[in-house]
Amino acid sequence: MEPEWDAAFTAGWLSWRRTSWDLAGACCALLFAVLVAVTVVSLAGPGYVFGKGELEAECAAIIGVAVLAVLVATRIMAGDRRAEAVLARFGAESWLSPPEPLDGGTVVDFEAETSRLRTLSRRAAVFAVLWCGLFAGFAGILQTGHEAPDSGIRTTAEVVGVVGPHGGSGPPVLRVEYRVDGTARTADIVREDAGGYATGQVVMVVYDPAGPPNVRLAGERTGSRFPAGFFVVSFPVLFAAVASVLAALRWRRRYGTVRRTGWRRATVRVVPDRSMSTNRHLPEIFVRYRDGSETVLRAAQSTHGAMKLKDPPDRIAWVGGWGRDMVVLFPYGPKGDVPYAVPAYALSLRKTW
Repeated sequence: MEPEWDAAFTAGWLSWRRTSWDLAGACCALLFAVLVAVTVVSLAGPGYVFGKGELEAECAAIIGVAVLAVLVATRIMAGDRRAEAVLARFGAESWLSPPEPLDGGTVVDFEAETSRLRTLSRRAAVFAVLWCGLFAGFAGILQTGHEAPDSGIRTTAEVVGVVGPHGGSGPPVLRVEYRVDGTARTADIVREDAGGYATGQVVMVVYDPAGPPNVRLAGERTGSRFPAGFFVVSFPVLFAAVASVLAALRWRRRYGTVRRTGWRRATVRVVPDRSMSTNRHLPEIFVRYRDGSETVLRAAQSTHGAMKLKDPPDRIAWVGGWGRDMVVLFPYGPKGDVPYAVPAYALSLRKTW
């Protein structure tokens, strides 16, 4: 295998593995946050009563996901060490021109801009926490609204029997006897778990005065823990949380690679991908270094996009990183006031003519 193809294949293969572990890590973090939020909201809500073994099962699931997240984190760190070995093997010059003195004038402070990449990672992590907090708040509000109100008449009732599922399937039924205006009535209350109740036990029930047969246990909610469609409605929040975790991991990785490789001055041209429709896809960035060598990058998915920098066609910028973790630093962003970092990945190795 030719050296350049070996470098490109190795970088691509390593990037695929690291992206897979990043996604696994983001999903583990999100699942852990969701489980904790749902459990805490249920514990805090006065209207929800855990079934037999339900709380223990949720705690075990939280611990299991936490252990899995730690294991995934070790694989992510192992991927970072493997990336350092690959960079040492092929050298940054496979993607960047040889090192040269940097001169950003009064516009660019390269040390500060490199540190700002780490700030972007931390900012994305903060957004991930905020999205998870929004999900928890959303769950708490909906659960409170979903709880059955204690409207009706409260009275004592006696458990006269616990009827098992008919035909061996279905939920158990708690049969209670209570009095309405001196008249004895019997009602069946369907429950997910009838454990903890025995014949002769006195319980508090609430019945509807307009329809006395409509009875439920006082202080409990009928139905599921959350209203139907809750997770469908909250899917955009969960998706944003996963995207924020991935962004935090990727900006952290770009910060590490740029810190190792440094920056190279180049002339860049941002070209929108017009293969299907105007400005629909992420643009390509054609890079020409000062020594005449060239490479082609593609802007990565990010809020720091390159589309607004397509004009003028040739700009002075600085390029850092390697493989799938590269950054193009423009001296002026879309607002034209401060330097602007665009994440990108290499479509080809550096070519010298």
